Amino acid sequence: MADLSMKYAGMDFKNPLIMASGPTTDSVEMIKAASDAGFGGIVLKSMGYRKWAETSKMKGVPRYKIVSRLDYTKPWDPKTGKDSRGLIVQGESISVWGPDQYGAFIDECKDAAADDVKIGASALCSKDDVTSFDEGVQIANESKADFIEVDIGYPRFYDDPDYAPQLMKRLRKRTELPLTVKMPPFLTNPTKIVEAFQEVGVDGVTMYDIYLTLDIDIDKQAPLFRGTIPTVMMPEGFTLPYTLGSAADVRLAKLDISLSTSFGVWYWQDVVKCILAGADTVQICRKVMVSGFKIATKWLKSINEWLDNNEYETFAELKSKVLENYIKMPRIPKEKAVELGGVPSLVAFVDKDTCNGCGFCEEVCFYFAMKVQDKLAQAQKIKCTGCGLCLGTCPFNSISLVKREAQ
Repeated sequence: MADLSMKYAGMDFKNPLIMASGPTTDSVEMIKAASDAGFGGIVLKSMGYRKWAETSKMKGVPRYKIVSRLDYTKPWDPKTGKDSRGLIVQGESISVWGPDQYGAFIDECKDAAADDVKIGASALCSKDDVTSFDEGVQIANESKADFIEVDIGYPRFYDDPDYAPQLMKRLRKRTELPLTVKMPPFLTNPTKIVEAFQEVGVDGVTMYDIYLTLDIDIDKQAPLFRGTIPTVMMPEGFTLPYTLGSAADVRLAKLDISLSTSFGVWYWQDVVKCILAGADTVQICRKVMVSGFKIATKWLKSINEWLDNNEYETFAELKSKVLENYIKMPRIPKEKAVELGGVPSLVAFVDKDTCNGCGFCEEVCFYFAMKVQDKLAQAQKIKCTGCGLCLGTCPFNSISLVKREAQ
């Protein structure tokens, strides 16, 4: 069996799976369930603001909505299977435990978890009152927490690119515990912000996907899901490319700060992808909310089997391995455009045995290269640029790309 251990923020984790801060880490019973399921680490739900903690739950409306991952504007259809479920969180914010209870809550969770499970405290605040960060760090200092995660993940904290790093610099001076920060990927240059965090002494960065968005019911002229503009967190899976791209960019920039990726992860294979892109750990929450804590047990088993089948001895040896095959745009061979008299190396080829002449390729080809004659589609070589779009649009998979000389 392969060794799944990973190092994150200077700590040794028995495996890279971390139960992310969220609705499933707000009670001792939840922490015990996550620990029993095999998570290597758990980040507790963010400490409630002193004035909000006792009224952190929305009244009279559901806080969660299960939707179709294929079309998140529609409810989930059980007939399509469990993995088709997406989750939109409409009204979940902070822990029910405020500053007066949070320290004791941390200690109880640490005692409830297995000895080899790392417990992280989470500090959160509004930009108008950052003193909650300082109070949260101080409470964690005096508790049994193994590390601290500072949640400054809302994009508004990065309106001034120096604000978040300077805030972390101040908090770094207030604790000797491993200090990590939660940031969004939807920034103009996330790698630059990560570099700034590294320079001020932050031990790790968690990239996650909370994002203020809006969708509209055009018949009612009102926001979807409820009568106010919700905090819609995109259904898992759709955002995975952001995760992988952000992590890879950080590693391509030669930054060695610890990374924990947290958005778009919906299958065990996604965990492997994150490590390949350069992550040290992977945090999940919404998948647990729709599948249960034991999803970690299943994933770890599948990952172990995959590593063994591919003869890997450790998970760590996969870290950043995708970069070995990373091709930057300037290195991709180019050729002269058809519009300028060039002759593309590839051209569309239609299998006459499977094409039924439906004409869809002709309809969608914006180079006007596909023509249907005698119920058979054909590519006009003089116009075909070999773009490959028609391969994916043909409902009968009748089109392929071939080298032009093979025609």
